[in-house]
Amino acid sequence: MELRLQQFYENINAIHHEQSKWQIITSSQINEVRNCIDLRLRQIDTELRPEADNIEIELRGIETQFFQPECERNKEKFRLLVAQLEKARRLLIERQIFLGLLQDFRKIIEQTIELGEQARTLPLHADETGERLKKISNDLNDLQDKARTQSDRISEQKRRAEMTVTDFEHSVQKVNEAARAPTTALIGIERIEGLIDEGICNRDIDAVTKLDHSEWKLVKQTIGDLKLSLDTPQLKSLLDNWESAFDDLESNAFNVDAKIVKFNRKNEKEQRLLRNLAAFAEWIDLVEKDLVHVESLADLEPLERQAQLQKLKENCEKHQRLANKLELHKFQSEQQFTFAKEQTSKYRDILDR
Repeated sequence: MELRLQQFYENINAIHHEQSKWQIITSSQINEVRNCIDLRLRQIDTELRPEADNIEIELRGIETQFFQPECERNKEKFRLLVAQLEKARRLLIERQIFLGLLQDFRKIIEQTIELGEQARTLPLHADETGERLKKISNDLNDLQDKARTQSDRISEQKRRAEMTVTDFEHSVQKVNEAARAPTTALIGIERIEGLIDEGICNRDIDAVTKLDHSEWKLVKQTIGDLKLSLDTPQLKSLLDNWESAFDDLESNAFNVDAKIVKFNRKNEKEQRLLRNLAAFAEWIDLVEKDLVHVESLADLEPLERQAQLQKLKENCEKHQRLANKLELHKFQSEQQFTFAKEQTSKYRDILDR
């Protein structure tokens, strides 16, 4: 009996020794320790707990064969060992759950990176790119929700498992090194920015407006959502590691917004000039008719004719500033540009009469 109790004690002591080593581990040990815990739990359930039942039966059978003090001593020693075994088993289960949560969380991060790589490799001009990017963004939002929920569970389970993985957050950051600017990889910001720049270069107001209200809006929202998803105590160091990347992305988004605002203002200016050009052309036609009318009046005194022509000229000079704007502005449409040149040329001819 003493030998069996001693062997039982040594097995439990070995478990305690392992458990003390697992209080603090690194992320690279997660899989190994999880496997060791699985083996230990299997040993407890298939070997040690049945052995405890057998020892208990044997102790009851030999009570009359030993002095009572000796029996009580062995029974008390055995009860303590069984209590330690059950306590060790409960802790192993808590640690098994904790490490499983960390493994699941790492899978979420890896899936996020994979989606980010898909976004970054989308073709620039393909018709289906917008829809695919929208689906990727929705999938990312789902993963971010899972990450937030998982981080809360990890925090609680860490306390129950009495266990720390020292560099888990750093290991997640290392997994993401392939994405030098993480959110750029996740949402394809460079692709959208390129399309906006192309639209601005081509002075395509419809394309820029559509991007601004759809995909670009989604890009900015995703940046904010991703940063918010990392804003938890468990991921603080990861967020700190990415702080400069987020700053760059937000600065980039601000600059793109500024380009869109500038482009829209320029387009609004052109629309005003086009309205002014139409009114200017009608006014020029009226002035030319007035000139023809004044010059065709045969019974008009020369001084009166000259006075009326001078009055028309002075009225024309009041529109000098508008004529200069119309003459210098490079309209998006070549037809409008040519039309503006024709009208300002008529205007110059009137002034030169």
